[in-house]
Amino acid sequence: MKKSRTVNSQRMPQRSRKARMSKKQKDDLYIAILKHGRDTLDTGITPKVLAERLEKDGYNLNPDRNFYTRLFRDAFEFDEDIRYDPDRLGRLKMESYFRLLEHEELNEARQSSRDAQKKAVIAIWISILAMVITIIFSILQFFSSTTIDETQFEKLISPVSEPFLIEAGR
Repeated sequence: MKKSRTVNSQRMPQRSRKARMSKKQKDDLYIAILKHGRDTLDTGITPKVLAERLEKDGYNLNPDRNFYTRLFRDAFEFDEDIRYDPDRLGRLKMESYFRLLEHEELNEARQSSRDAQKKAVIAIWISILAMVITIIFSILQFFSSTTIDETQFEKLISPVSEPFLIEAGR
């Protein structure tokens, strides 16, 4: 027979698993488990020690102890085919190691994409600014008066008129 739970209107609503985690946490619980497993790849780690390390890192495992156990069994393997024992050494599975590598590569690719997008936006704004400056200088030059003194005018006209004068003199 199932026990029914009565809901009290004054009771605070249950927070999600993510809300129960500490603010300083950056990674999902599974990713943190995989990272600790990678750090102890050669020696292995017991579920009990890993739980202590995770709690030290700010993860609250008390309400999710069964969830943690399932994640540990998914990511780690024991030397012998035994049932889950919190005091037995487990080693990170190769599949889990490659999942962690894929996750880290994906995060690096996302960060590179964000950086490239920022640089592209900056480059576009620089080119727009250069175009506006060019237009302003062109307009200023168009409306400004130009004065040429006689020596400059003679130098400009002489190379143009000499071939005509030579051909006209024949």
